Amino acid sequence: RIGGCAHVFTRRTKAGEFHFDSGPSLFSGCSEPSSNPLRQVLDAVGESPEWRQYDEWTMYIPEGIFRVTSGNASDFERELRRLGGAAAADDWRRLQKANEALAELVSGVPPIALRADAGAVQTALTTYARKMDPALLARFGLEFALKGIDPSGPFSRVLAAADVPPTSLVYRWFDFLAFALSGLPVTETSAAAVSFMMKEFFADG
Repeated sequence: RIGGCAHVFTRRTKAGEFHFDSGPSLFSGCSEPSSNPLRQVLDAVGESPEWRQYDEWTMYIPEGIFRVTSGNASDFERELRRLGGAAAADDWRRLQKANEALAELVSGVPPIALRADAGAVQTALTTYARKMDPALLARFGLEFALKGIDPSGPFSRVLAAADVPPTSLVYRWFDFLAFALSGLPVTETSAAAVSFMMKEFFADG
């Protein structure tokens, strides 16, 4: 096939043709029961593979070597400040604030029930809203109306709401995260998916 990514390959077997993606991927919450949709599917079918755990990884970017540690938002901010200066740290703090209400919404809905269409908000609010923080839900409604922050829309709208410019190290890092999650840029990756991953990846512990 013409096009596609260099990290995709195909193998034919007696059982059929299989496509493999060996590109950048992030897996979290798989080694124990969690809200990770892959883990939920494995639990549903009674499968329990062996998991090798990790809590940090390294990226090589134009600014230098970026060491990312899961479960520590403060460490992430220190790395941003070291490589991108005070402006990058400020962008990160604004993004955390802008993501709060959306993260509350999407983390309150089982990922397996998340939708990528216009009915995403309806599903979340009608089925799961009673379990969520009312103040953050009200804030989400305001941001949805005024800033277009929508679970089924792209995460780039959250970055825009936080005034994070496309040239920022923070924007470029989340563009990578979006690609690792979906194979698409942040302008085409579901805000729900990135928001959920952001909250889970940087939660303390």
